[in-house]
Amino acid sequence: FAVNWCLAQFAMQLLYFALLAVSTHALHQNATLVETLPHYQGRQFPVMYSGFLNPRPHRHLHYIFTPAVKSDPMNSPVVIWMNGGPGCSSIGGLFFEHGPVTLLRNKTSGSGYLVDNDASWANIANMIYLTTPVGSGFSYDSNGTAQYCNSAEGVCKIWNDTADMWDNYHAVRQFLLEVFPKYQHLPLFVTGESFGGIYVPLLSSQLVDDQDLNFQGMMVGNGCLDNGTFTCGGPKIPWVRLLTDFGIVPPHVLKDYEENWEKSQVNHGMTYPEATQKISHARNIIQNNWDKLDPYNIELTNCNNEQVPTQKPGQGRQNNEAQMASLLAVDGSSKPKNAKNTTTPNGWPTETDGPAGKTRDNRTNPDRTCPLWDNSVMGLYFGDPEVQRALNVNYSVSTHGMFSYYFLDCNEEVFTMYQNNLEDMYPYYLKVLQANKRVWFYSGLLDTVVPTVHTMPWFEHHFLRRPRGHDWKRFQLPTTSLRQGDIFVGYVTEFIRYNKTSATPAVDPPASPWAPPLWVPVPQQFLYLGIRDAGHEAPTDAPWTMLEIFRTFIYGLQLKVPRY
Repeated sequence: FAVNWCLAQFAMQLLYFALLAVSTHALHQNATLVETLPHYQGRQFPVMYSGFLNPRPHRHLHYIFTPAVKSDPMNSPVVIWMNGGPGCSSIGGLFFEHGPVTLLRNKTSGSGYLVDNDASWANIANMIYLTTPVGSGFSYDSNGTAQYCNSAEGVCKIWNDTADMWDNYHAVRQFLLEVFPKYQHLPLFVTGESFGGIYVPLLSSQLVDDQDLNFQGMMVGNGCLDNGTFTCGGPKIPWVRLLTDFGIVPPHVLKDYEENWEKSQVNHGMTYPEATQKISHARNIIQNNWDKLDPYNIELTNCNNEQVPTQKPGQGRQNNEAQMASLLAVDGSSKPKNAKNTTTPNGWPTETDGPAGKTRDNRTNPDRTCPLWDNSVMGLYFGDPEVQRALNVNYSVSTHGMFSYYFLDCNEEVFTMYQNNLEDMYPYYLKVLQANKRVWFYSGLLDTVVPTVHTMPWFEHHFLRRPRGHDWKRFQLPTTSLRQGDIFVGYVTEFIRYNKTSATPAVDPPASPWAPPLWVPVPQQFLYLGIRDAGHEAPTDAPWTMLEIFRTFIYGLQLKVPRY
């Protein structure tokens, strides 16, 4: 009898675990638990899921989900992160900016390995790294893209603001209502950087109306704001003026640009050959002075291209010459690529508690002058079939024709053919603000691709700052546990009213063109932050600062601003 009873108990336990496995599979039907990744050298690999969300039956957006590492996931917000491009993978945001592990390159072999990132945003939030649109990273369309795209005309029906907005919205709903429904009612935030400055407000503008989800706000870093100013392509004179302010370009070159730029644009430069020649001469001077500087962080050297001989020409990170050609393009049509070349920490200490293991302290060369973001090692590491198997991505299905052995962080085809059919993000910012949701915009002050001096005027046109003497004040973080005393990390401006007369028909009826500004109060905290010691990818340059800013944002804390 005892034997039979034991066998019955054992059978019941087997049945229990079998049912648990089935229910777990059903719960995470579009997710695979990543037990570890090759060449991980940290303390303990974090909980991580990889999968695809299907906003339409044939469209598959890849994501990686990392539940909160150092706080209770069920009492932590859910945060969506999207990198830019358009056409760049959000894998870069995870493995080079603020994910729980960081990808480094072995200086001898050029191969990649992973270490812990103690300044990860996943310490305090459930992070969803969503790669959009299809054709970016591992995201793909099972029907292929040829039927939608006309390369000769340079257009593609599936790569535009509207299509991407709806794909992202339905993907988020699928994640929170079907794949991980237990997170459905947690506070939800949307974040991103660079061309993610287009993705974030568009997605947020749909989430504010969704009663099934608990959307609370959005935060954008060094983001595009429209397609008619330099904030995301456009005039080149302001950029040359910025380089002059940094001391990279002499004043007489700026003068030549200001006096000859418009003439050089007439009839492709044929009508005023002397002006065109002066612009060409000025461009040569800028190119020579620029040389190996990193446009995404002006204080760094652009040296990743020299470090790994296996990087393939024209793939991955945009080299300096291509970046210059883009920013100085005579047709004024360039958009800033989120080409991912950033740097090392700003000196905040790395945690030393816990068992021995490699952390981001060991992540860069000793002189800390080269960017941390390294697309060459990223291409090799995520092109490895072993890594792809661990992530459960179908590497036999390729949107680029070369998933195996080389992974493209940014798809040039998507970037070239993406259509900016929604020109200004103001109506979408306004819709989020009018819904009483939190909106923050941060800008690394060392970025020359989407610089502060070009994004701030956009906000000042549409929104009213606090009175002079109370804006652009230095701020400290609300917590001081990481260092003794208050740390001056940047400047902050609070916008308190919006210009109703500049709203588009998407929000309000059009105003008369001669109507004076009608300033209406903003119902929620709306901040613009300038981050010291940081460039285009601020979480990479200043990880501890950005972790605390992120904590302040998602938990509704107050920045410490001195009275003076």
